[in-house]
This record gives sequence, structure tokens and C-alpha cells, in this order.
Amino acid sequence: MNSLKRITLVHPANELYGSDKMFLLIVETVRKSYSDAIINVVLPCEGPLSELLQKFNVNLIIRPLGILRKAELKKLDFSVFTRLFTNRKFYHDLLKETDLLYINTAVVLDFIIYSRFYKLKKFIHIHEIPTGASKTLFLH
Repeated sequence: MNSLKRITLVHPANELYGSDKMFLLIVETVRKSYSDAIINVVLPCEGPLSELLQKFNVNLIIRPLGILRKAELKKLDFSVFTRLFTNRKFYHDLLKETDLLYINTAVVLDFIIYSRFYKLKKFIHIHEIPTGASKTLFLH
């Protein structure tokens, strides 16, 4: 019997480029593998990807995410860090009810940080190679 009953999948965009199509395949595979699981998909906004996800019987959560983008850092826009604190209840409520967390890229900073405080299985799909200070987020 499969022990994964509640799965949360997080993706930093809602378009239909390469990584978005890859995420769509991951959602499809997870749904087929865990047909009885409650699957939450978290996206930062509405868009073409969210429309395609509806066919997989997932709970779609549209919410601004703490996505670390180089452009914001260059402009000294630190709003990503503000969201870490203002959305604490959202992260707590979702993650305490999650058995497996899949984060589709290392730029989803908020879920990476908060997931460290919960006893859950997590999978962070690294598409980019972390270097410098960002490497410390992935060390245990």
C-alpha cells in the first residue's frame, strides 16, 4: 500500500515553455502513480499551464511565490524575502498536510526554506547548478 496520500507540487511559472511542459508531464506521472492521492499544485499566477492541469484532478493553488530572480536582486528588490514572513500561515497550513513535496527548480526559495521545518519527503528538481552562497540551501 502506498503511504503518500497528500502530495504538493510547486512550479514557478504558468506558461507553456520547456520547463512548464516538463512540469505538466510530472503532474501527469504523479497522478497516474498515486491515483488516490490528494495532489496540490501551486503556481504563482493564472495562465495556460493552469488550464491544462485541470484535467489531472488536482487542487490548483494560485498564489504569489517567493521566487528568487536575478533581475529583482540586481534592482535590490527584496520583496521575495518579505513574502517569506507575510505568508507563514499559508506555508504552515499546506506543508503540515503534505507527505511529499516536489519543487520544480531551485528558484522557489520560499518552499525550499519552509520545507526544512517539516517532516516530509521532498524532492527539489535542480535544473541549474547552485554555486556560491546558494549552495548552502541544499546542504544538510
